[in-house]
Amino acid sequence: MYIVYDKKSETSGQVNEVIFIPTANDKTRPGRDIGNKPMIYPENIPGMASRLMINLETNELYYDYYAPETLETKVADLQQEKTELKQAIAELTMLMVTAPSA
Repeated sequence: MYIVYDKKSETSGQVNEVIFIPTANDKTRPGRDIGNKPMIYPENIPGMASRLMINLETNELYYDYYAPETLETKVADLQQEKTELKQAIAELTMLMVTAPSA
């Protein structure tokens, strides 16, 4: 099996393509041959997405799970930011009101 990947760190890469029966031409692409290791499949975790990764030290494949940004998460983030800004404005207003006048 030949794995085409983008290097993410010294020890891991994000898999772009898995070629089960690579040709000589396939092996000219940046990647590595990991032999006849079994293919793994992602778990179905609600609310999570997965990306196939490779451990560059052991040539083991694994899945990296992450929470994708959705409209709901964007709205929640904006609501949190709005609350923080309102609190900052209230604190600045109180400082202005209580500041001694010169």
